[in-house]
Amino acid sequence: MIKLQTNPIPKQPMFMTNKSFGELQQFIDDTYGGDKQMLAAAYQVMNFTINTCHHVINELSEEV
Repeated sequence: MIKLQTNPIPKQPMFMTNKSFGELQQFIDDTYGGDKQMLAAAYQVMNFTINTCHHVINELSEEV
């Protein structure tokens, strides 16, 4: 496991921060669950974001 000195992912203060993926999934379900297309799009964006964060952390860990 890598140890980073600082969090490489900038936090966006304009948006809320969920405490877990489960909480985020519940928010997405509650907000977009009535429309299957919107729900699918929200989950796609969530997963794109997760993959982007994974990539950024991998890139920065290679620099250490």
